[in-house]
Amino acid sequence: MNWKTKRFLWFPLLGFALLFALDKVFMLPSVLHHTMHFQKIEPIFYESRGPLFEQLRAEYNRRSPADRSRLALIFGSSRAAEFDHEYIARRSGGVAAYNFSAPFASPAFHYYWLQKILAAGIRPAFAIIEADPLILGGDSMEYTLKYSLDANFVVGHTDLFRRDPSDIWMIEGRGFSYPEAEDYFLLRAFALYRYPLVPSTLLENNKQIWALPPGGMIPQLMPARDSRLRFREFVQLANELKLGGIPNPLSRRLDEREMQNDAEDRAKRLFSNYRISGTQIIFLKHIIRELLSRQTRVIVYWPVSAAAFQKHMLQQKMPQRVEIPLRALLRRLQSEQPGADIRFVDPNDDQRLRCRDFIDSHHLSGACFPQLTDLVLSAQAP
Repeated sequence: MNWKTKRFLWFPLLGFALLFALDKVFMLPSVLHHTMHFQKIEPIFYESRGPLFEQLRAEYNRRSPADRSRLALIFGSSRAAEFDHEYIARRSGGVAAYNFSAPFASPAFHYYWLQKILAAGIRPAFAIIEADPLILGGDSMEYTLKYSLDANFVVGHTDLFRRDPSDIWMIEGRGFSYPEAEDYFLLRAFALYRYPLVPSTLLENNKQIWALPPGGMIPQLMPARDSRLRFREFVQLANELKLGGIPNPLSRRLDEREMQNDAEDRAKRLFSNYRISGTQIIFLKHIIRELLSRQTRVIVYWPVSAAAFQKHMLQQKMPQRVEIPLRALLRRLQSEQPGADIRFVDPNDDQRLRCRDFIDSHHLSGACFPQLTDLVLSAQAP
């Protein structure tokens, strides 16, 4: 076949190349400002962990060798975002706790940042790690693959021919399955797969709303999309002043009927096709083993949820499916390394947690976090 004389054969290739190049336009920040819904805040949180890591590294390098061990790490989801580093410092002898939590974050995301932290020579005094059915479920991979990681990490932590054992808690390996790695690279290759274009979003982003402008203190009428700029500024300030956490001392309590409806909706969404993720268990093991090998105390925290949501978790047998095997896993990991310090805390049924206000069925109100922090820091062996 003569490609030079039959130039029409090039048309499909040229057309694909043109569409591929056009697709990349939708990854430009200036375009995403218009096409990403103004309430879509997850990418901002995930992007902010990079500057937080640089802040941690700079702080570590500024400290004297004797003071460098007075650092701690928090790895969780939005349910761990309100741990207050100032309160933790008062309760732990001045330890500064950097909070790498992000909305619906996975152990894969946490291990990605832990590797960078340890590679920088940072050895934390202790680490708080959130773990429960949501964190260890397959759905928690979505934001991690979309908004985090890098190609080298994914390639180096992928098992091409992984076969999950019948007892998923016994799984070992590098980390990702082949389909998960494939999904990561497709998300990087095609912008509209990673950031779908929804026409209604364009209309909502252009609506005029009252919001604080970047750097301002007086609300102004502005296009809804511009409110994301203020939120990005807010997250940056949380990094600088609150070490990545977003403590909120105010108390807010959801109405009982609203709580029941919220719990039912969340349970349907989270548990209708629930599966424990072998990938998440592998990365959780990686995190704990890496920390224990450096004599770092590990505190695994099972987050608090409202009674209405706990009811659905009991109906789905989550204590038997997740909490009991998780405790057994922690004991096995502890036995691997003599002197290892692993602790586990599930405050849901702990009467010492008297503050039980929730902003929704599985987010504890910020006003309750001092009591919760005391329980977490006093956690015992699993």
